[in-house]
Formats: sequence, C-alpha cells, structure tokens
Amino acid sequence: MTNVRQINLALGSGGYFGFAHVGALKVLEREGIKVNAISGCSVGSIMAALYAKGLSVEDMERYSLEFAETLFTYSSWSTVISNHISEDRMMKSVHDLILVEDFSQLRIPTYICATDLIHFKTIWFTHGDLVTAVRASIAVPGVFPALEKDGMVLADGGILEPLPVDVFRSSNIPVMAVNLYSYDNYVGWELPKNKLKKPLTTLLRTSDAMLWSTAQRQKAFWFVTVEPDLACANDTSLSIKERAEQMIKKGEEATEKMLPELERMFKRVLPIEGGE
Repeated sequence: MTNVRQINLALGSGGYFGFAHVGALKVLEREGIKVNAISGCSVGSIMAALYAKGLSVEDMERYSLEFAETLFTYSSWSTVISNHISEDRMMKSVHDLILVEDFSQLRIPTYICATDLIHFKTIWFTHGDLVTAVRASIAVPGVFPALEKDGMVLADGGILEPLPVDVFRSSNIPVMAVNLYSYDNYVGWELPKNKLKKPLTTLLRTSDAMLWSTAQRQKAFWFVTVEPDLACANDTSLSIKERAEQMIKKGEEATEKMLPELERMFKRVLPIEGGE
C-alpha cells in the first residue's frame, strides 16, 4: 500500500470570480495531486463539471478566457436581467457551456448543489441529468429564474452553501475548498455609495453580504481553505479578459501558498486505496 496524494475538492460560488478556480486546478495538476471527488455550486458547478468530464486545465483556461467577455461584461448582464429567459433557452445555454448531459459521463464523482427555496435546504445532485443540476445551481436570484422540479423551487446553490463542503463532512480524504467570498474580495474593496442606491445593486450587494457571512462560518469545518485575493476583478483599467487572466493567476498563487498545509494533511492521513 502506498501513499496517495489526493483530495476532495470543493469549488465555491462567486460568479465573476470563478476564473480563480482554474488557477487552483492548475496548481493541483502541476503538483500531481489527484482530485478524488469534486463538488461545486453556482459558477463552481460549471468548473466542476468541466473538470470532471476530463477537460484539461489548459483547455479550461482557454475556454474560460474565450467566453470571458460574453459572460461577464456588465452590458451582457444588463441584457440578461432585463429580458425574460425561457426555460428552453436556459437549458440550451447550460448544455452548450458544459457539453455533457449526464453524471454518468463524468470521470470522477461529482456533487452539484442547489437551494430549495420552499424548504430552505440544500439539494445535492449526484447522478442523472447534469444539465438540470448545473442549471439549478447557477440560478442567481434576481438574475436567472429559479427551476421548478419535483415539488421544489431550486435556485443558486451558494444561497445556503457558498462553499459546497458539507457533502465531504464524513470523508477520510483531505478536503480543500476554494472560497471566493473572502473579506478582501467582497468587503475590503471600495464600492461607490451612489451605486449602492440602485435597487438591483442593492439586491446583489445584500446577497454578497449573506454569502460572505455563510462562507466564514463554513470555513471552520474544513482542513484547507484557499482564498485568492481578487481585487484585480474590479480594476477597470483592464479589459474583462485581462482581469480573468489575473484572477486565474491569483487562484494559482493562493493555492501554492497552501501547498505546505496540504502536505501536512497528507502525512496525517493513513495510506488509502481507491475512493473515499
């Protein structure tokens, strides 16, 4: 029996900041650290699906940068918010983004979460229709419509679980969570007060406050938390693509800083064979 350097990886919510997840994955691959299982919510669900289907991190980086301008310009978000989006269009958009239809097509165990707004609980998707799972997980309140399914109304998984780590609570494998809701990313940067007076901005900022608070409480449970400093995301002197490139780099840097802690975790864990 030999030591296996492997982790269960949780990719958190954070919308525009999600490019940092690519940087974290780049470091894990570079260091030869195997992802035994992966979870994701909101933007993290997209990144988890892409990685779990076997897309290389190089292709993920290229793919993410290719769509950066389309997905994250303010004008495109304004268009999305101001227009009614049909369910067929939502499903097609998700399918075209992840290009996988079913969990059975993924190469590693994958857990996608959404929030049931009727019963106030997290719903985990682990098998079956992957497009539906991701579509529910990215349903940001006030931006994308919630999904009605099996007597539930499902919305963004980050509402209750911005760090999708609870699914790994009983794991005997080290857990690493990428938290995009750090203080510097959401509280430390200056937001012009005149913008906060706008109803939509107020709604989104209120959501940020709640998610940030929830993520702080969740961090106490887990072994390693990677928190990239993503102040570059708000640097208006850079293009959207340039900001995305910087966020990927910051994801790398934050993960590299946590490598010594990961190595300490591997030494504490007994050698294991196979999965969880």
